Amino acid sequence: MHRIHFILFLFVTAIIPAYASPPISELRPNIDKDVPLAYALERYNRLCPDNNPLTEAEVIAAIRNIKIDDPDISPAVLARYQRVVDEKILPAGMHFHMMNAWIVKDTHFDVVWHDLELMPLPLGSGKDPEIGYGYNFRIRARYISSRPLTEEEIARQEETHARIAAAIEQRQKEKEQSEEDTATPPASSCE
Repeated sequence: MHRIHFILFLFVTAIIPAYASPPISELRPNIDKDVPLAYALERYNRLCPDNNPLTEAEVIAAIRNIKIDDPDISPAVLARYQRVVDEKILPAGMHFHMMNAWIVKDTHFDVVWHDLELMPLPLGSGKDPEIGYGYNFRIRARYISSRPLTEEEIARQEETHARIAAAIEQRQKEKEQSEEDTATPPASSCE
């Protein structure tokens, strides 16, 4: 439930930027290093203001519950989140993230979600051998309101999903072709 597909995350933050946190480079300019949890929270609460800011106690309590929320969490991912609890640090590759809207099928939800996301480093590198494409854990979820999407909004969503699916399919074909090219030895000119 708390896992988020990396592509979906990129879609939401790229297509609907008004609904997402500031860029990772602003939220966590030193994402390649461990930082104190207090420092990370102070920066996040300043850049993503909420009437009820996140606290160390809330983050730690939520993470202590992570195995109950997701019994299938991988040991490598769990170990990274456990460092937040044990050492009160935000490990390299981890950052807070806020969502203000969520669209599912034909409904728009106004939400305030505070997540703690683990991403492979360097950013944009794809799948990490230990943590896969990353992991997203919801620290706090608040639903504000909802409304049905208009026909125009539904059409726009379907068009966007089709473009993303086509791009993913194209990348997969290019990857398969590249693998075939490297697996096939060059033809010999000697006979």
